[in-house]
Amino acid sequence: MCLFYIDKKTDFQILAIRGDSVETRTLISVPPPHFFVPGTDDDYSQFAFLVDGTLTVYNWKTQKVIWTGTGETSNSDSQKRMFYLTKKHILTTCPSKSNLCVWNIETGTTSIVLKRNEESATCIENIGDGMIALANVQGSIFLYRAFDQYGQVAEEFTYQDSLHGSTDGVLCMALVNYNILASSGWEKMIRIWNIKDRTCIVATETVNKENIKYLLPLGNNYLASCARDYKVNIWNIKSGKCEATLKGHTRDVLSLGLLGKTTILSGSIDGTIRAWTIKNSGKEITNMYVALSRVLHSSAFCDICIK
Repeated sequence: MCLFYIDKKTDFQILAIRGDSVETRTLISVPPPHFFVPGTDDDYSQFAFLVDGTLTVYNWKTQKVIWTGTGETSNSDSQKRMFYLTKKHILTTCPSKSNLCVWNIETGTTSIVLKRNEESATCIENIGDGMIALANVQGSIFLYRAFDQYGQVAEEFTYQDSLHGSTDGVLCMALVNYNILASSGWEKMIRIWNIKDRTCIVATETVNKENIKYLLPLGNNYLASCARDYKVNIWNIKSGKCEATLKGHTRDVLSLGLLGKTTILSGSIDGTIRAWTIKNSGKEITNMYVALSRVLHSSAFCDICIK
């Protein structure tokens, strides 16, 4: 059984797909969150959400709040400004949108780990090997070390290097593998970066010159994207070409997820979630959709297998 989370207007829903059947149930009712992220790869029993500066960590199995706290955080609704660094540490942006804050769920404390007086941050991404990437409205992507020499979350993140080439603000990033980062933004292009060499190895215009809302890695060679044109596009990372377009949504597509290796999930404000099954290297695509009771404002998907 595979599960993924849905955040509708005031209810957190959990939705289970078993073959062609679908089940939903409400977990918790809260005001619309600014951020919503699932737990770490080895513990999907919890998720965290941020509402008006208050961070709440919730266990969906026990249906209990694990931890809640307030601190200096940003309430922007940008694509990615929050993720788990470890099981006990959550990284978020601050009101200035240029500082970063770490929440320690175990001790109940928060701390500013990065202070910047430069352009506002637009998104952050965990790029592995103890590093994070931070993008800004000018198109720069800065790389910081987030862990100290002992493997602990650092009290202050240290600058390592930058990725230069984007000519306008970066709105979203996605780590494709340990050395490849994808980004897109207001310049209406998708860029593929070699993190080790600090170089842009592919740069291609988006379909219809749309601003990409979300990027989803599909293995090591493909990437899915969504935008305001109601479609999901599949890109070949090496060639930079769009090789397939998934059509069916009637409003903006806000988020993407992956079930297994061949099924893409897309959530839209048209009130549906579509599951696209891709076969024969993208030549055969089938889809089913789930009509929700109200408009889907945002969503985050998890592939959770329960025995």
